[in-house]
Amino acid sequence: MIKLTKSERTRRFEILSTMRCCCCGAFDGIQIHHEPAGHGSRNDRRAVPLCYRCHETRHRPAPSQTRLAEMIRRTCEERAIEIDAVFAVEKIIG
Repeated sequence: MIKLTKSERTRRFEILSTMRCCCCGAFDGIQIHHEPAGHGSRNDRRAVPLCYRCHETRHRPAPSQTRLAEMIRRTCEERAIEIDAVFAVEKIIG
């Protein structure tokens, strides 16, 4: 895993915090989520924007939210790859 520099991390998080939730599209209460969740993994290249509701559901789903939590997990994984690719292209073209 290639770690981001402090300035790359700051820039990435600034941009992510202005984006919509990658699951429900909300603008309010955006938080940065690292995927996979709960594994002590702080891979900043796998960070995605989630609203507080989706973020809470991703980490602590109620029993009735199991399917929703799984959908959020899959969406986060897909979006993390897409977002990292966009940042990689931005870095190349400057």
